[in-house]
Amino acid sequence: MPSPGMSACSVHRRAVRSYNGNMDANSDVWHRLSGGTDCPLCVPRAEFDANVYRVRQLTSCTLYLARDQRYRGACRAIYDRRHVNRIDELTAAEWQQLAQDLWRAQQAIVRTVRCDHLNLASLGNEVPHLHWHLIPRYRDDGRWGQPIWRADAVPDAPRHLAQPQYAALAAALNEALDAELATPPITGPR
Repeated sequence: MPSPGMSACSVHRRAVRSYNGNMDANSDVWHRLSGGTDCPLCVPRAEFDANVYRVRQLTSCTLYLARDQRYRGACRAIYDRRHVNRIDELTAAEWQQLAQDLWRAQQAIVRTVRCDHLNLASLGNEVPHLHWHLIPRYRDDGRWGQPIWRADAVPDAPRHLAQPQYAALAAALNEALDAELATPPITGPR
């Protein structure tokens, strides 16, 4: 949890800045964050900040729209129940519930934005708290057939939406999630 008086966003920016140098020199910062101290992704989190716009709390995680919408519908699902760094730190039941939430989230994203593909990534290199990036991909997105994150590439400028556009996209995702939540949970092969 961030220190009193610090927003999760400012802690995240500070953590990210610290990793942009030599990781060996910043191992104390990473170790502290991985233990949950000053973790910007532990609850409580802001509903809206410079990085995310809250869509909905699911059973084990909260789904947020990424503020950077270069890939329309890009979201993050952040694990809520406790601070963990990786899926191997979850119980089998916790992993099953998170997997169900991720499945429903990706179904809602695909239904809402009609993307051609969807990338799902959990890295934790910069902020070691279990979270997933759900990135819709489009045949005309400029990086089709390539990874969106490349160390050797000049990053594209972020694409921010107007506040009403985030609200409309979040509402559409919520509507699609309502439809997903109305279907029975997965209990075996489909």
